[in-house]
Amino acid sequence: MRKVFFMLSVMLSVYSVVHAIGISTLGNIKGAYMDLSGRTHKVADHKGNVLLLNFWAGWCAPCLAEVPRLNAIYAKYSAQGFSIIALSVDQMDLPQIRSEVKSLRMQFPVGRAEKELLEEVGISQIPVSFLFDRDGNLLRKYIGIPPGDTMTFDIEKALASGSKKK
Repeated sequence: MRKVFFMLSVMLSVYSVVHAIGISTLGNIKGAYMDLSGRTHKVADHKGNVLLLNFWAGWCAPCLAEVPRLNAIYAKYSAQGFSIIALSVDQMDLPQIRSEVKSLRMQFPVGRAEKELLEEVGISQIPVSFLFDRDGNLLRKYIGIPPGDTMTFDIEKALASGSKKK
């Protein structure tokens, strides 16, 4: 019985956190990130593609373990209107992040999350990813590495539905 109450409280806590951060669309995200060339971008500007917004760090073992899967997903779906933006939460400068990206062989766009973005999104653990449809609606939040083909299934479903980028 204790286990049931514990699981219910955990599930309610996760539900509360997801809804408390107020991210239901890309348009709700006001924060920015810096790409590896030093240019600042608004996350909200990526509406039009199916987008996986991923937060990671170089010291996070699960984040590093996730890279090959993200590379494969990006290679398979990027030509179909799918995009990944992987944002480092590390407090490293851009040359250090570029070095990390090179050593990890990350094959998708990477940047550094600005502090305001991290606070706005409410990142409390990593890896964490948000999947948005082409219209910018939040479809799913993944905390940790999603099991099996969950992410691939969700991406395929998102690509098959919704409006196309014009």
